[in-house]
Amino acid sequence: SDGASDCFRAFFTRNNQEIQDLSGDLAAAWSKLEQYAGRIALVLHLVKWAASTGDPVDEVIPETMADAVRLVEWFKHETRRVYSILAETSEEREQRRLLDWIFRQERSVTVREVQQGCRWLKAPGVAERMLTALVKSGAGRWEQSPAGQRGQPTRRFVPNQRLR
Repeated sequence: SDGASDCFRAFFTRNNQEIQDLSGDLAAAWSKLEQYAGRIALVLHLVKWAASTGDPVDEVIPETMADAVRLVEWFKHETRRVYSILAETSEEREQRRLLDWIFRQERSVTVREVQQGCRWLKAPGVAERMLTALVKSGAGRWEQSPAGQRGQPTRRFVPNQRLR
């Protein structure tokens, strides 16, 4: 339909403007993703047609094209995320692994808790060095907590809010 065509044209223009700011693998991915919007719109149209009980619609409607564009935008986000993971150094990979573990705890953690919960960080001093590196990278901060059972204050790592 004309409305779906207008929606695709707007997406196409935006996507080409984004490609101008990209290079390498991301630029190549964006150019491929651009083509997917029309293909996905056709698949969505056919799924809606097959599921409908009324008269079939011969044209892709604007809402279907908008859904396809939304899906391609999600693919773009995931492409950036995966490519950044593939480009990580081993140190960055270990920091991300530790942060993932911390976020699954849904609370701040102590060095001892990290040593106990992360088998790969059991060696003396490794957990504290990793947490300190996370603080230096801006991924979190140290916070003093009240004295524990032994009467000594405990330092806890508090992660910054995860961006999703």
